[in-house]
Amino acid sequence: MSLLVATGLRAEARVLAGPGVRTVAGGGRSAALEAALAAAAPKASAIISIGLGGGLVGDLRPGDWVVAEAVIEGTAETPPQSASLTAPPQAVEHLDAKILHREAGEVDPAEGGRRRGRSAHAITLPTDAAWTRALTERLPGARRGVLLGSDAMLTAVAEKARARVEWGALAVDMESHVAARVARRFGLRFAAARVISDGADRALPAAVRAALRDDGGMDAGAVVAALARDPLQIPALIRTGWEAARAMRSLAEGRRLLGPGLGLANLLELPLDMA
Repeated sequence: MSLLVATGLRAEARVLAGPGVRTVAGGGRSAALEAALAAAAPKASAIISIGLGGGLVGDLRPGDWVVAEAVIEGTAETPPQSASLTAPPQAVEHLDAKILHREAGEVDPAEGGRRRGRSAHAITLPTDAAWTRALTERLPGARRGVLLGSDAMLTAVAEKARARVEWGALAVDMESHVAARVARRFGLRFAAARVISDGADRALPAAVRAALRDDGGMDAGAVVAALARDPLQIPALIRTGWEAARAMRSLAEGRRLLGPGLGLANLLELPLDMA
């Protein structure tokens, strides 16, 4: 049995790889990521989503860790697909009571009673509590809270601010909601942790979106073409590269601190602890 790791980039996957660990880089394609994770899940002992993410609150800076107590999957316009609401009996036994459907205008106590956006829909999936505690204890300065899983990259400051208000999340990434769905489907332990790469006040240049290949690699030719179309992106791209490099250093250090089992050691014999 292996530990299944969902991440975004091949560079992240290389950092996270190790004995007994199978990494899958999503490359921003949620359907392909879900299919790959589902194919590997029957031989997995647990699933973790870990890698880089975008900050949604102002005091999270590049290199900071967020450990998820829950992962939100939501859209601004339409409810989640029905496929996300189904699971085999072994998964339902542990998770059904923890799934929250946040409909339009619902008051959220975690946000001080503030109402969500009128068109907001979400499913909230909890992480394994014991694993989450282990991650928090080992990752320096880790902040616990909610992660938002998004099928689209949030590149504009306004998009990030809107996501914070809409969902109350600390950070966003493109893999955690997919990994959570697969974990629920197969009744596996699930955890998520993300290193902030771009803060809430940082807009990502268009070249960043162009650079991401479907296999999680980086397309240098696409970056050059994007810069040729808009050379004014160059300072922002350089800054983004510096901040991403800082995040990658934090990811590598976190990988070392978490050890071979990414914080899961001694937990596999315990029952699922969803809280």
